[in-house]
Amino acid sequence: MREARTQCCTDWEATEANLPDKGLSPRLSEESAVDMCDDPTNDPDYQPTEQGDGICSTRHEPIPDIDDVDELTPPHIEPKYLVFESSLMGLFNLCPECHGESQGRISHIRGSLIVINHVCQNQPQPCGFNRKWYSQPFIGNIPAGYSGDERSKCSSFIVHQRLYLQPAIVNTWERMQFKMVEDLKESEEKLVIGGDARNDSPGHTAKYGSYTFLEQNLNKVIHVELVQKNEVANSYQMELEALKRGIAWLQTMELEMRTIITDRHMQVTAWIREELTKKEDIKHYFDVWHISKGIKKKLRAAAAMKDCGLINDWIKSITNHLYWCASSSPDGDGGVMAAKWASIVKPHYEHPCP
Repeated sequence: MREARTQCCTDWEATEANLPDKGLSPRLSEESAVDMCDDPTNDPDYQPTEQGDGICSTRHEPIPDIDDVDELTPPHIEPKYLVFESSLMGLFNLCPECHGESQGRISHIRGSLIVINHVCQNQPQPCGFNRKWYSQPFIGNIPAGYSGDERSKCSSFIVHQRLYLQPAIVNTWERMQFKMVEDLKESEEKLVIGGDARNDSPGHTAKYGSYTFLEQNLNKVIHVELVQKNEVANSYQMELEALKRGIAWLQTMELEMRTIITDRHMQVTAWIREELTKKEDIKHYFDVWHISKGIKKKLRAAAAMKDCGLINDWIKSITNHLYWCASSSPDGDGGVMAAKWASIVKPHYEHPCP
């Protein structure tokens, strides 16, 4: 008989501390199963077929004994059935030891798992039979029919994530990452990396920070670094630390970088200038979205001042012009982009509205 392990649900541990071994649900004998089948001839609409009545297969095929069941059958391919409660509880009216009267009582319901206490109540003297019946086997500490809908009530949702979901995600990511690295090596082109950090909470109270590396030619994320606050002096330094680790990973993978694009983080900018631009001749550009965000913020602040509301009408045009300055200069010539940007000043003096 297949054994199952104790549940990992917190509330079960408190109420079911001394659970006996759990097994598969009992099978009916062939005679009992036949008795439970209705006689098809009692149905006035019954029409017999060549294959037989087709109502109860146990009339033709014997029910296998529990010892004949393949113990190695995975639960996910084992047949499953929907059973009404009245029909299920009817199986517990007979004591399997003394064949006297017994009673079954549902003690726990967790999603699709049902736990039933089966106790002999034969009169005048019960035989003492007492067991717990479980409607499904267990995989480790998790019911085989476990549903994620129980996550708010059962801590096994976290266990399920840790044992199955997270390893599957990590395995898939590592295989995809390995394939991307191999493709980049075969192309023999130097990388154009766009990087940015994101913390688990805003401000300076973040505990974790992740730094994502996007290869612009592939337009795919090739690496992600995660840093915890206690690994650095404060949360502000997590971005720089994650960037350093990511650059080290690229060097370990023997991938050469030609260009890196980041935001205007002061520590990141200084480190790239000293360690990458001067030593390895790697070009550093600022992401236009971050620059546009900063300019837009200043324009809105200016528009809130007295008699400056007209600036609001120009914000969209100014930010669009900034994007055009960058997109129309594919070589990244800073002097050309600066001249294009400065050209916006004169038309704004001549035209009060965009």
